[in-house]
Amino acid sequence: MGSIINYAKAQLKAKFSKPVTAIILFILPLFFFFGTIPAAKFMFPNGREKDPEVRVSKQHILMNVAALSFYVIYTITAGYDVVKERQILRKQHMFANGFTNLKFYLAWLLVYIVLVLPTAIVMIVVMYFVNLFPHVNIIVQFVDFFLLQLSGITVAFWIATYVPIAFIGAIVVAFFNLSFAGAYFGMAYIPDNVKETLCLFVSPMTYGGILNNFQHAEMRGDSIVLKNLIPFMGGDYSVFAYTFKLIFNNILYISFACLFDKLFKHLNRNPSELKKEKDFESDAAQKSVNAMNGNGNGVTKIAAHKVYKYYFNKKTGETSVLENVNFNVCEGETFAIVGEKGSGKSTLMKLLCGREVPSYGVVDVSAAIGLDQIGVMSTIASVAPEDDYVVFEKASVADNVNYYSSLLKNKIRISGFDLLKGLNFEKNVSTQYCKLDKVDKAKVKAVLALICNKDVLFFDEPTTDMSENDKEAFWKVLNASKQGKTVIFSSTSPEEAAQYADRALVLQNGKVAKIGKLGLGDKTIDAKKEQLKVMVEC
Repeated sequence: MGSIINYAKAQLKAKFSKPVTAIILFILPLFFFFGTIPAAKFMFPNGREKDPEVRVSKQHILMNVAALSFYVIYTITAGYDVVKERQILRKQHMFANGFTNLKFYLAWLLVYIVLVLPTAIVMIVVMYFVNLFPHVNIIVQFVDFFLLQLSGITVAFWIATYVPIAFIGAIVVAFFNLSFAGAYFGMAYIPDNVKETLCLFVSPMTYGGILNNFQHAEMRGDSIVLKNLIPFMGGDYSVFAYTFKLIFNNILYISFACLFDKLFKHLNRNPSELKKEKDFESDAAQKSVNAMNGNGNGVTKIAAHKVYKYYFNKKTGETSVLENVNFNVCEGETFAIVGEKGSGKSTLMKLLCGREVPSYGVVDVSAAIGLDQIGVMSTIASVAPEDDYVVFEKASVADNVNYYSSLLKNKIRISGFDLLKGLNFEKNVSTQYCKLDKVDKAKVKAVLALICNKDVLFFDEPTTDMSENDKEAFWKVLNASKQGKTVIFSSTSPEEAAQYADRALVLQNGKVAKIGKLGLGDKTIDAKKEQLKVMVEC
C-alpha cells in the first residue's frame, strides 16, 4: 500500500506543479454545467416548468450534461497520463522493481479521486441548491455521480492499453468514451433484459438507469433515502443494485486494463526497419566480425549479435547510429562502452536495457526462459540512464528514494540516504529533483539503481561533469555494492574505462573499433579528426 500512496503522491506533485492546467480541469466541467442551466430554461420557456413532467425532464437534462461532460473531460487526461508513463518507460522500470499492473492502476485511480473530488462536490452542491432531485438524498446522488466519473477514468486505463503514443491515446479514449456516453441516449430503444446486461459493461447506461429511477421517483413524489444504498434495502428503485453495478463497472475496467497490458507489447520494429532487413542482413554477412575476438572468458550474461540501429525521419531521411555491433558481457564482469559524444553509446545502452529494439540483430540475455528481451532485462536489470525517465522530476529527492524503497521493502541491503551520503550528495533531500544540477541528478539515479539490487546494473555516463572527488566516491560506492553483479557503464573517458572496467568496447561512428582490456596509458585523442583511438590489450 505504501508504494501506491508514494507513487500517487509523486504524480499529484507533478499535476499541481502546473496550477493553470489543474484549475482548467477543475473549472471546465463546471463551465459546461452552468452553461446548460440557461439552455434548459430556453428549452422550457413560458412557465412550462410548472408541469411536473417538464420540470423533471429539465432536471434530467441538467444532470446528464453535468455527468457526461465531466465523464469525458477527465478521461482524456487519464488516457494521456497512463500511456505517457509507458511511453517514457517509467512504468516498465517500476514494474521491474516490484510494482504491478494492479498497483499502477490503483495509484492512478487514487490520483484522479483527488483531482475529481472537488469538482464533483461543487457540482452536487449546486444540484442540491437548484433542487434538481429534491426527493433524492444528496449523498445517494453524490455516490452514484462520483462512481460514474471514476468509471470514466478506469475505462480510460483499459482503452489506453491498445495505444503506444500518449497524444493518440487521449484521442482514442475520448472517442471511445463519447461512444460509451452516447449509448445512454439509445436506452429507450433497447429491450429491458438487454439493457440490464449492457449495464454490466457500459457505465453510462448504468447511470442512465439510475437517472431514470430518480426521474420516476420525482414524478411520483417518492423519496430515495440513504439507507437505499445498503444491500437488500434498495427499495422500489433498485438503488443498491444500480450502485453495485457502477462499482462492478470500475472493477471490470481495471481488470481489463491489467489483462490487456500483458497482451499488448508496444516496443516493436517500425515498418521502415522491417523493409531494410535484407540490407542489414547482407551488410552483416559482408563484414568481418573481428570484434568478437575480444570475447571475455566466463559465462555470458549479455550478448549482442549483428546489431544495427537506424532512425528514420521524413525530413532528414535515414540516420545510421549503430552498425554490425557484436560483443558479449560475462557474468560478474564490469564492462565499459567507450566513445566520444555521438558515437552511439547511449543508443547501445538503450538496446541493452530493453528501452528500444534493434533495427536488425539480437540482444541475448542469459536469464529465465520464456521472457522476451524487454521482459528479461526488466526482470534482472537496474538502470541509471542519462535521461530522467526513472525519476519523478517534480517530487523531492526523498520522495523518489522513499518510493523505490517502498517497492523493495525488505530486499534493500543499504539505505538509499546512506548511499547519497557516500556519493557526496550535499543538497537537502527535500529539494525537488528538477531543481538539481546534472551531477546531483546523476547521483540520485545511481542510488535508485543501486537500491533496486538487481543482477545487472546499467549506468549511462554516470560520472560526466563530476569532480575527481565525486568520481572516486561513485566508484567506491559502486565497487562496494557490485559483488556478484554484472556492471555495464558508458563513458567518454578511456582512462575511466581502463581504471575500472575489466573490458571495454570502443565505439567510433556507431561501429566497434576495439574490444578488450584497456591500459591506463594506451589512449590518444585526435582532436582534429574528433576520433577516439584506443590501444587495446587482448
